[in-house]
Amino acid sequence: MTFSEFLKRIRNTAGYTQKNIADLLGVDRSTYSYYETGKTEPNIRQLKKIAALYNLRLDDLVNCRFAPIDDVEMQTTDPQEQALVNANRFRLLSADEQCILMMYRTAADKKEFLQYVRAYCPAEKQDEEE
Repeated sequence: MTFSEFLKRIRNTAGYTQKNIADLLGVDRSTYSYYETGKTEPNIRQLKKIAALYNLRLDDLVNCRFAPIDDVEMQTTDPQEQALVNANRFRLLSADEQCILMMYRTAADKKEFLQYVRAYCPAEKQDEEE
């Protein structure tokens, strides 16, 4: 399987559109489409973001291996089945929850992102005051 075919396969398995991924990567949909057709390839920064989106190691992404990073809630040992489980979980989230999750997965500094979110979370503030 080529890298472009692999990109398309994991995107479809996860239930994303090309537009979803392009927006998260900060590129035009046509640019992302070129990644999937093999006309161009993503740069290293984009590859890192793509790997984070799909919870894959960069090495597994570029070598077209579907081996999700260990998850404490793994319900199956088959990576493709687990991808479907994760995609279904993702689809159950609201649009806002999906957006926050994708922003977290693509954040350069996850700790800073979480601190920012917690600063604006009323539930967290109430817990701290009690």
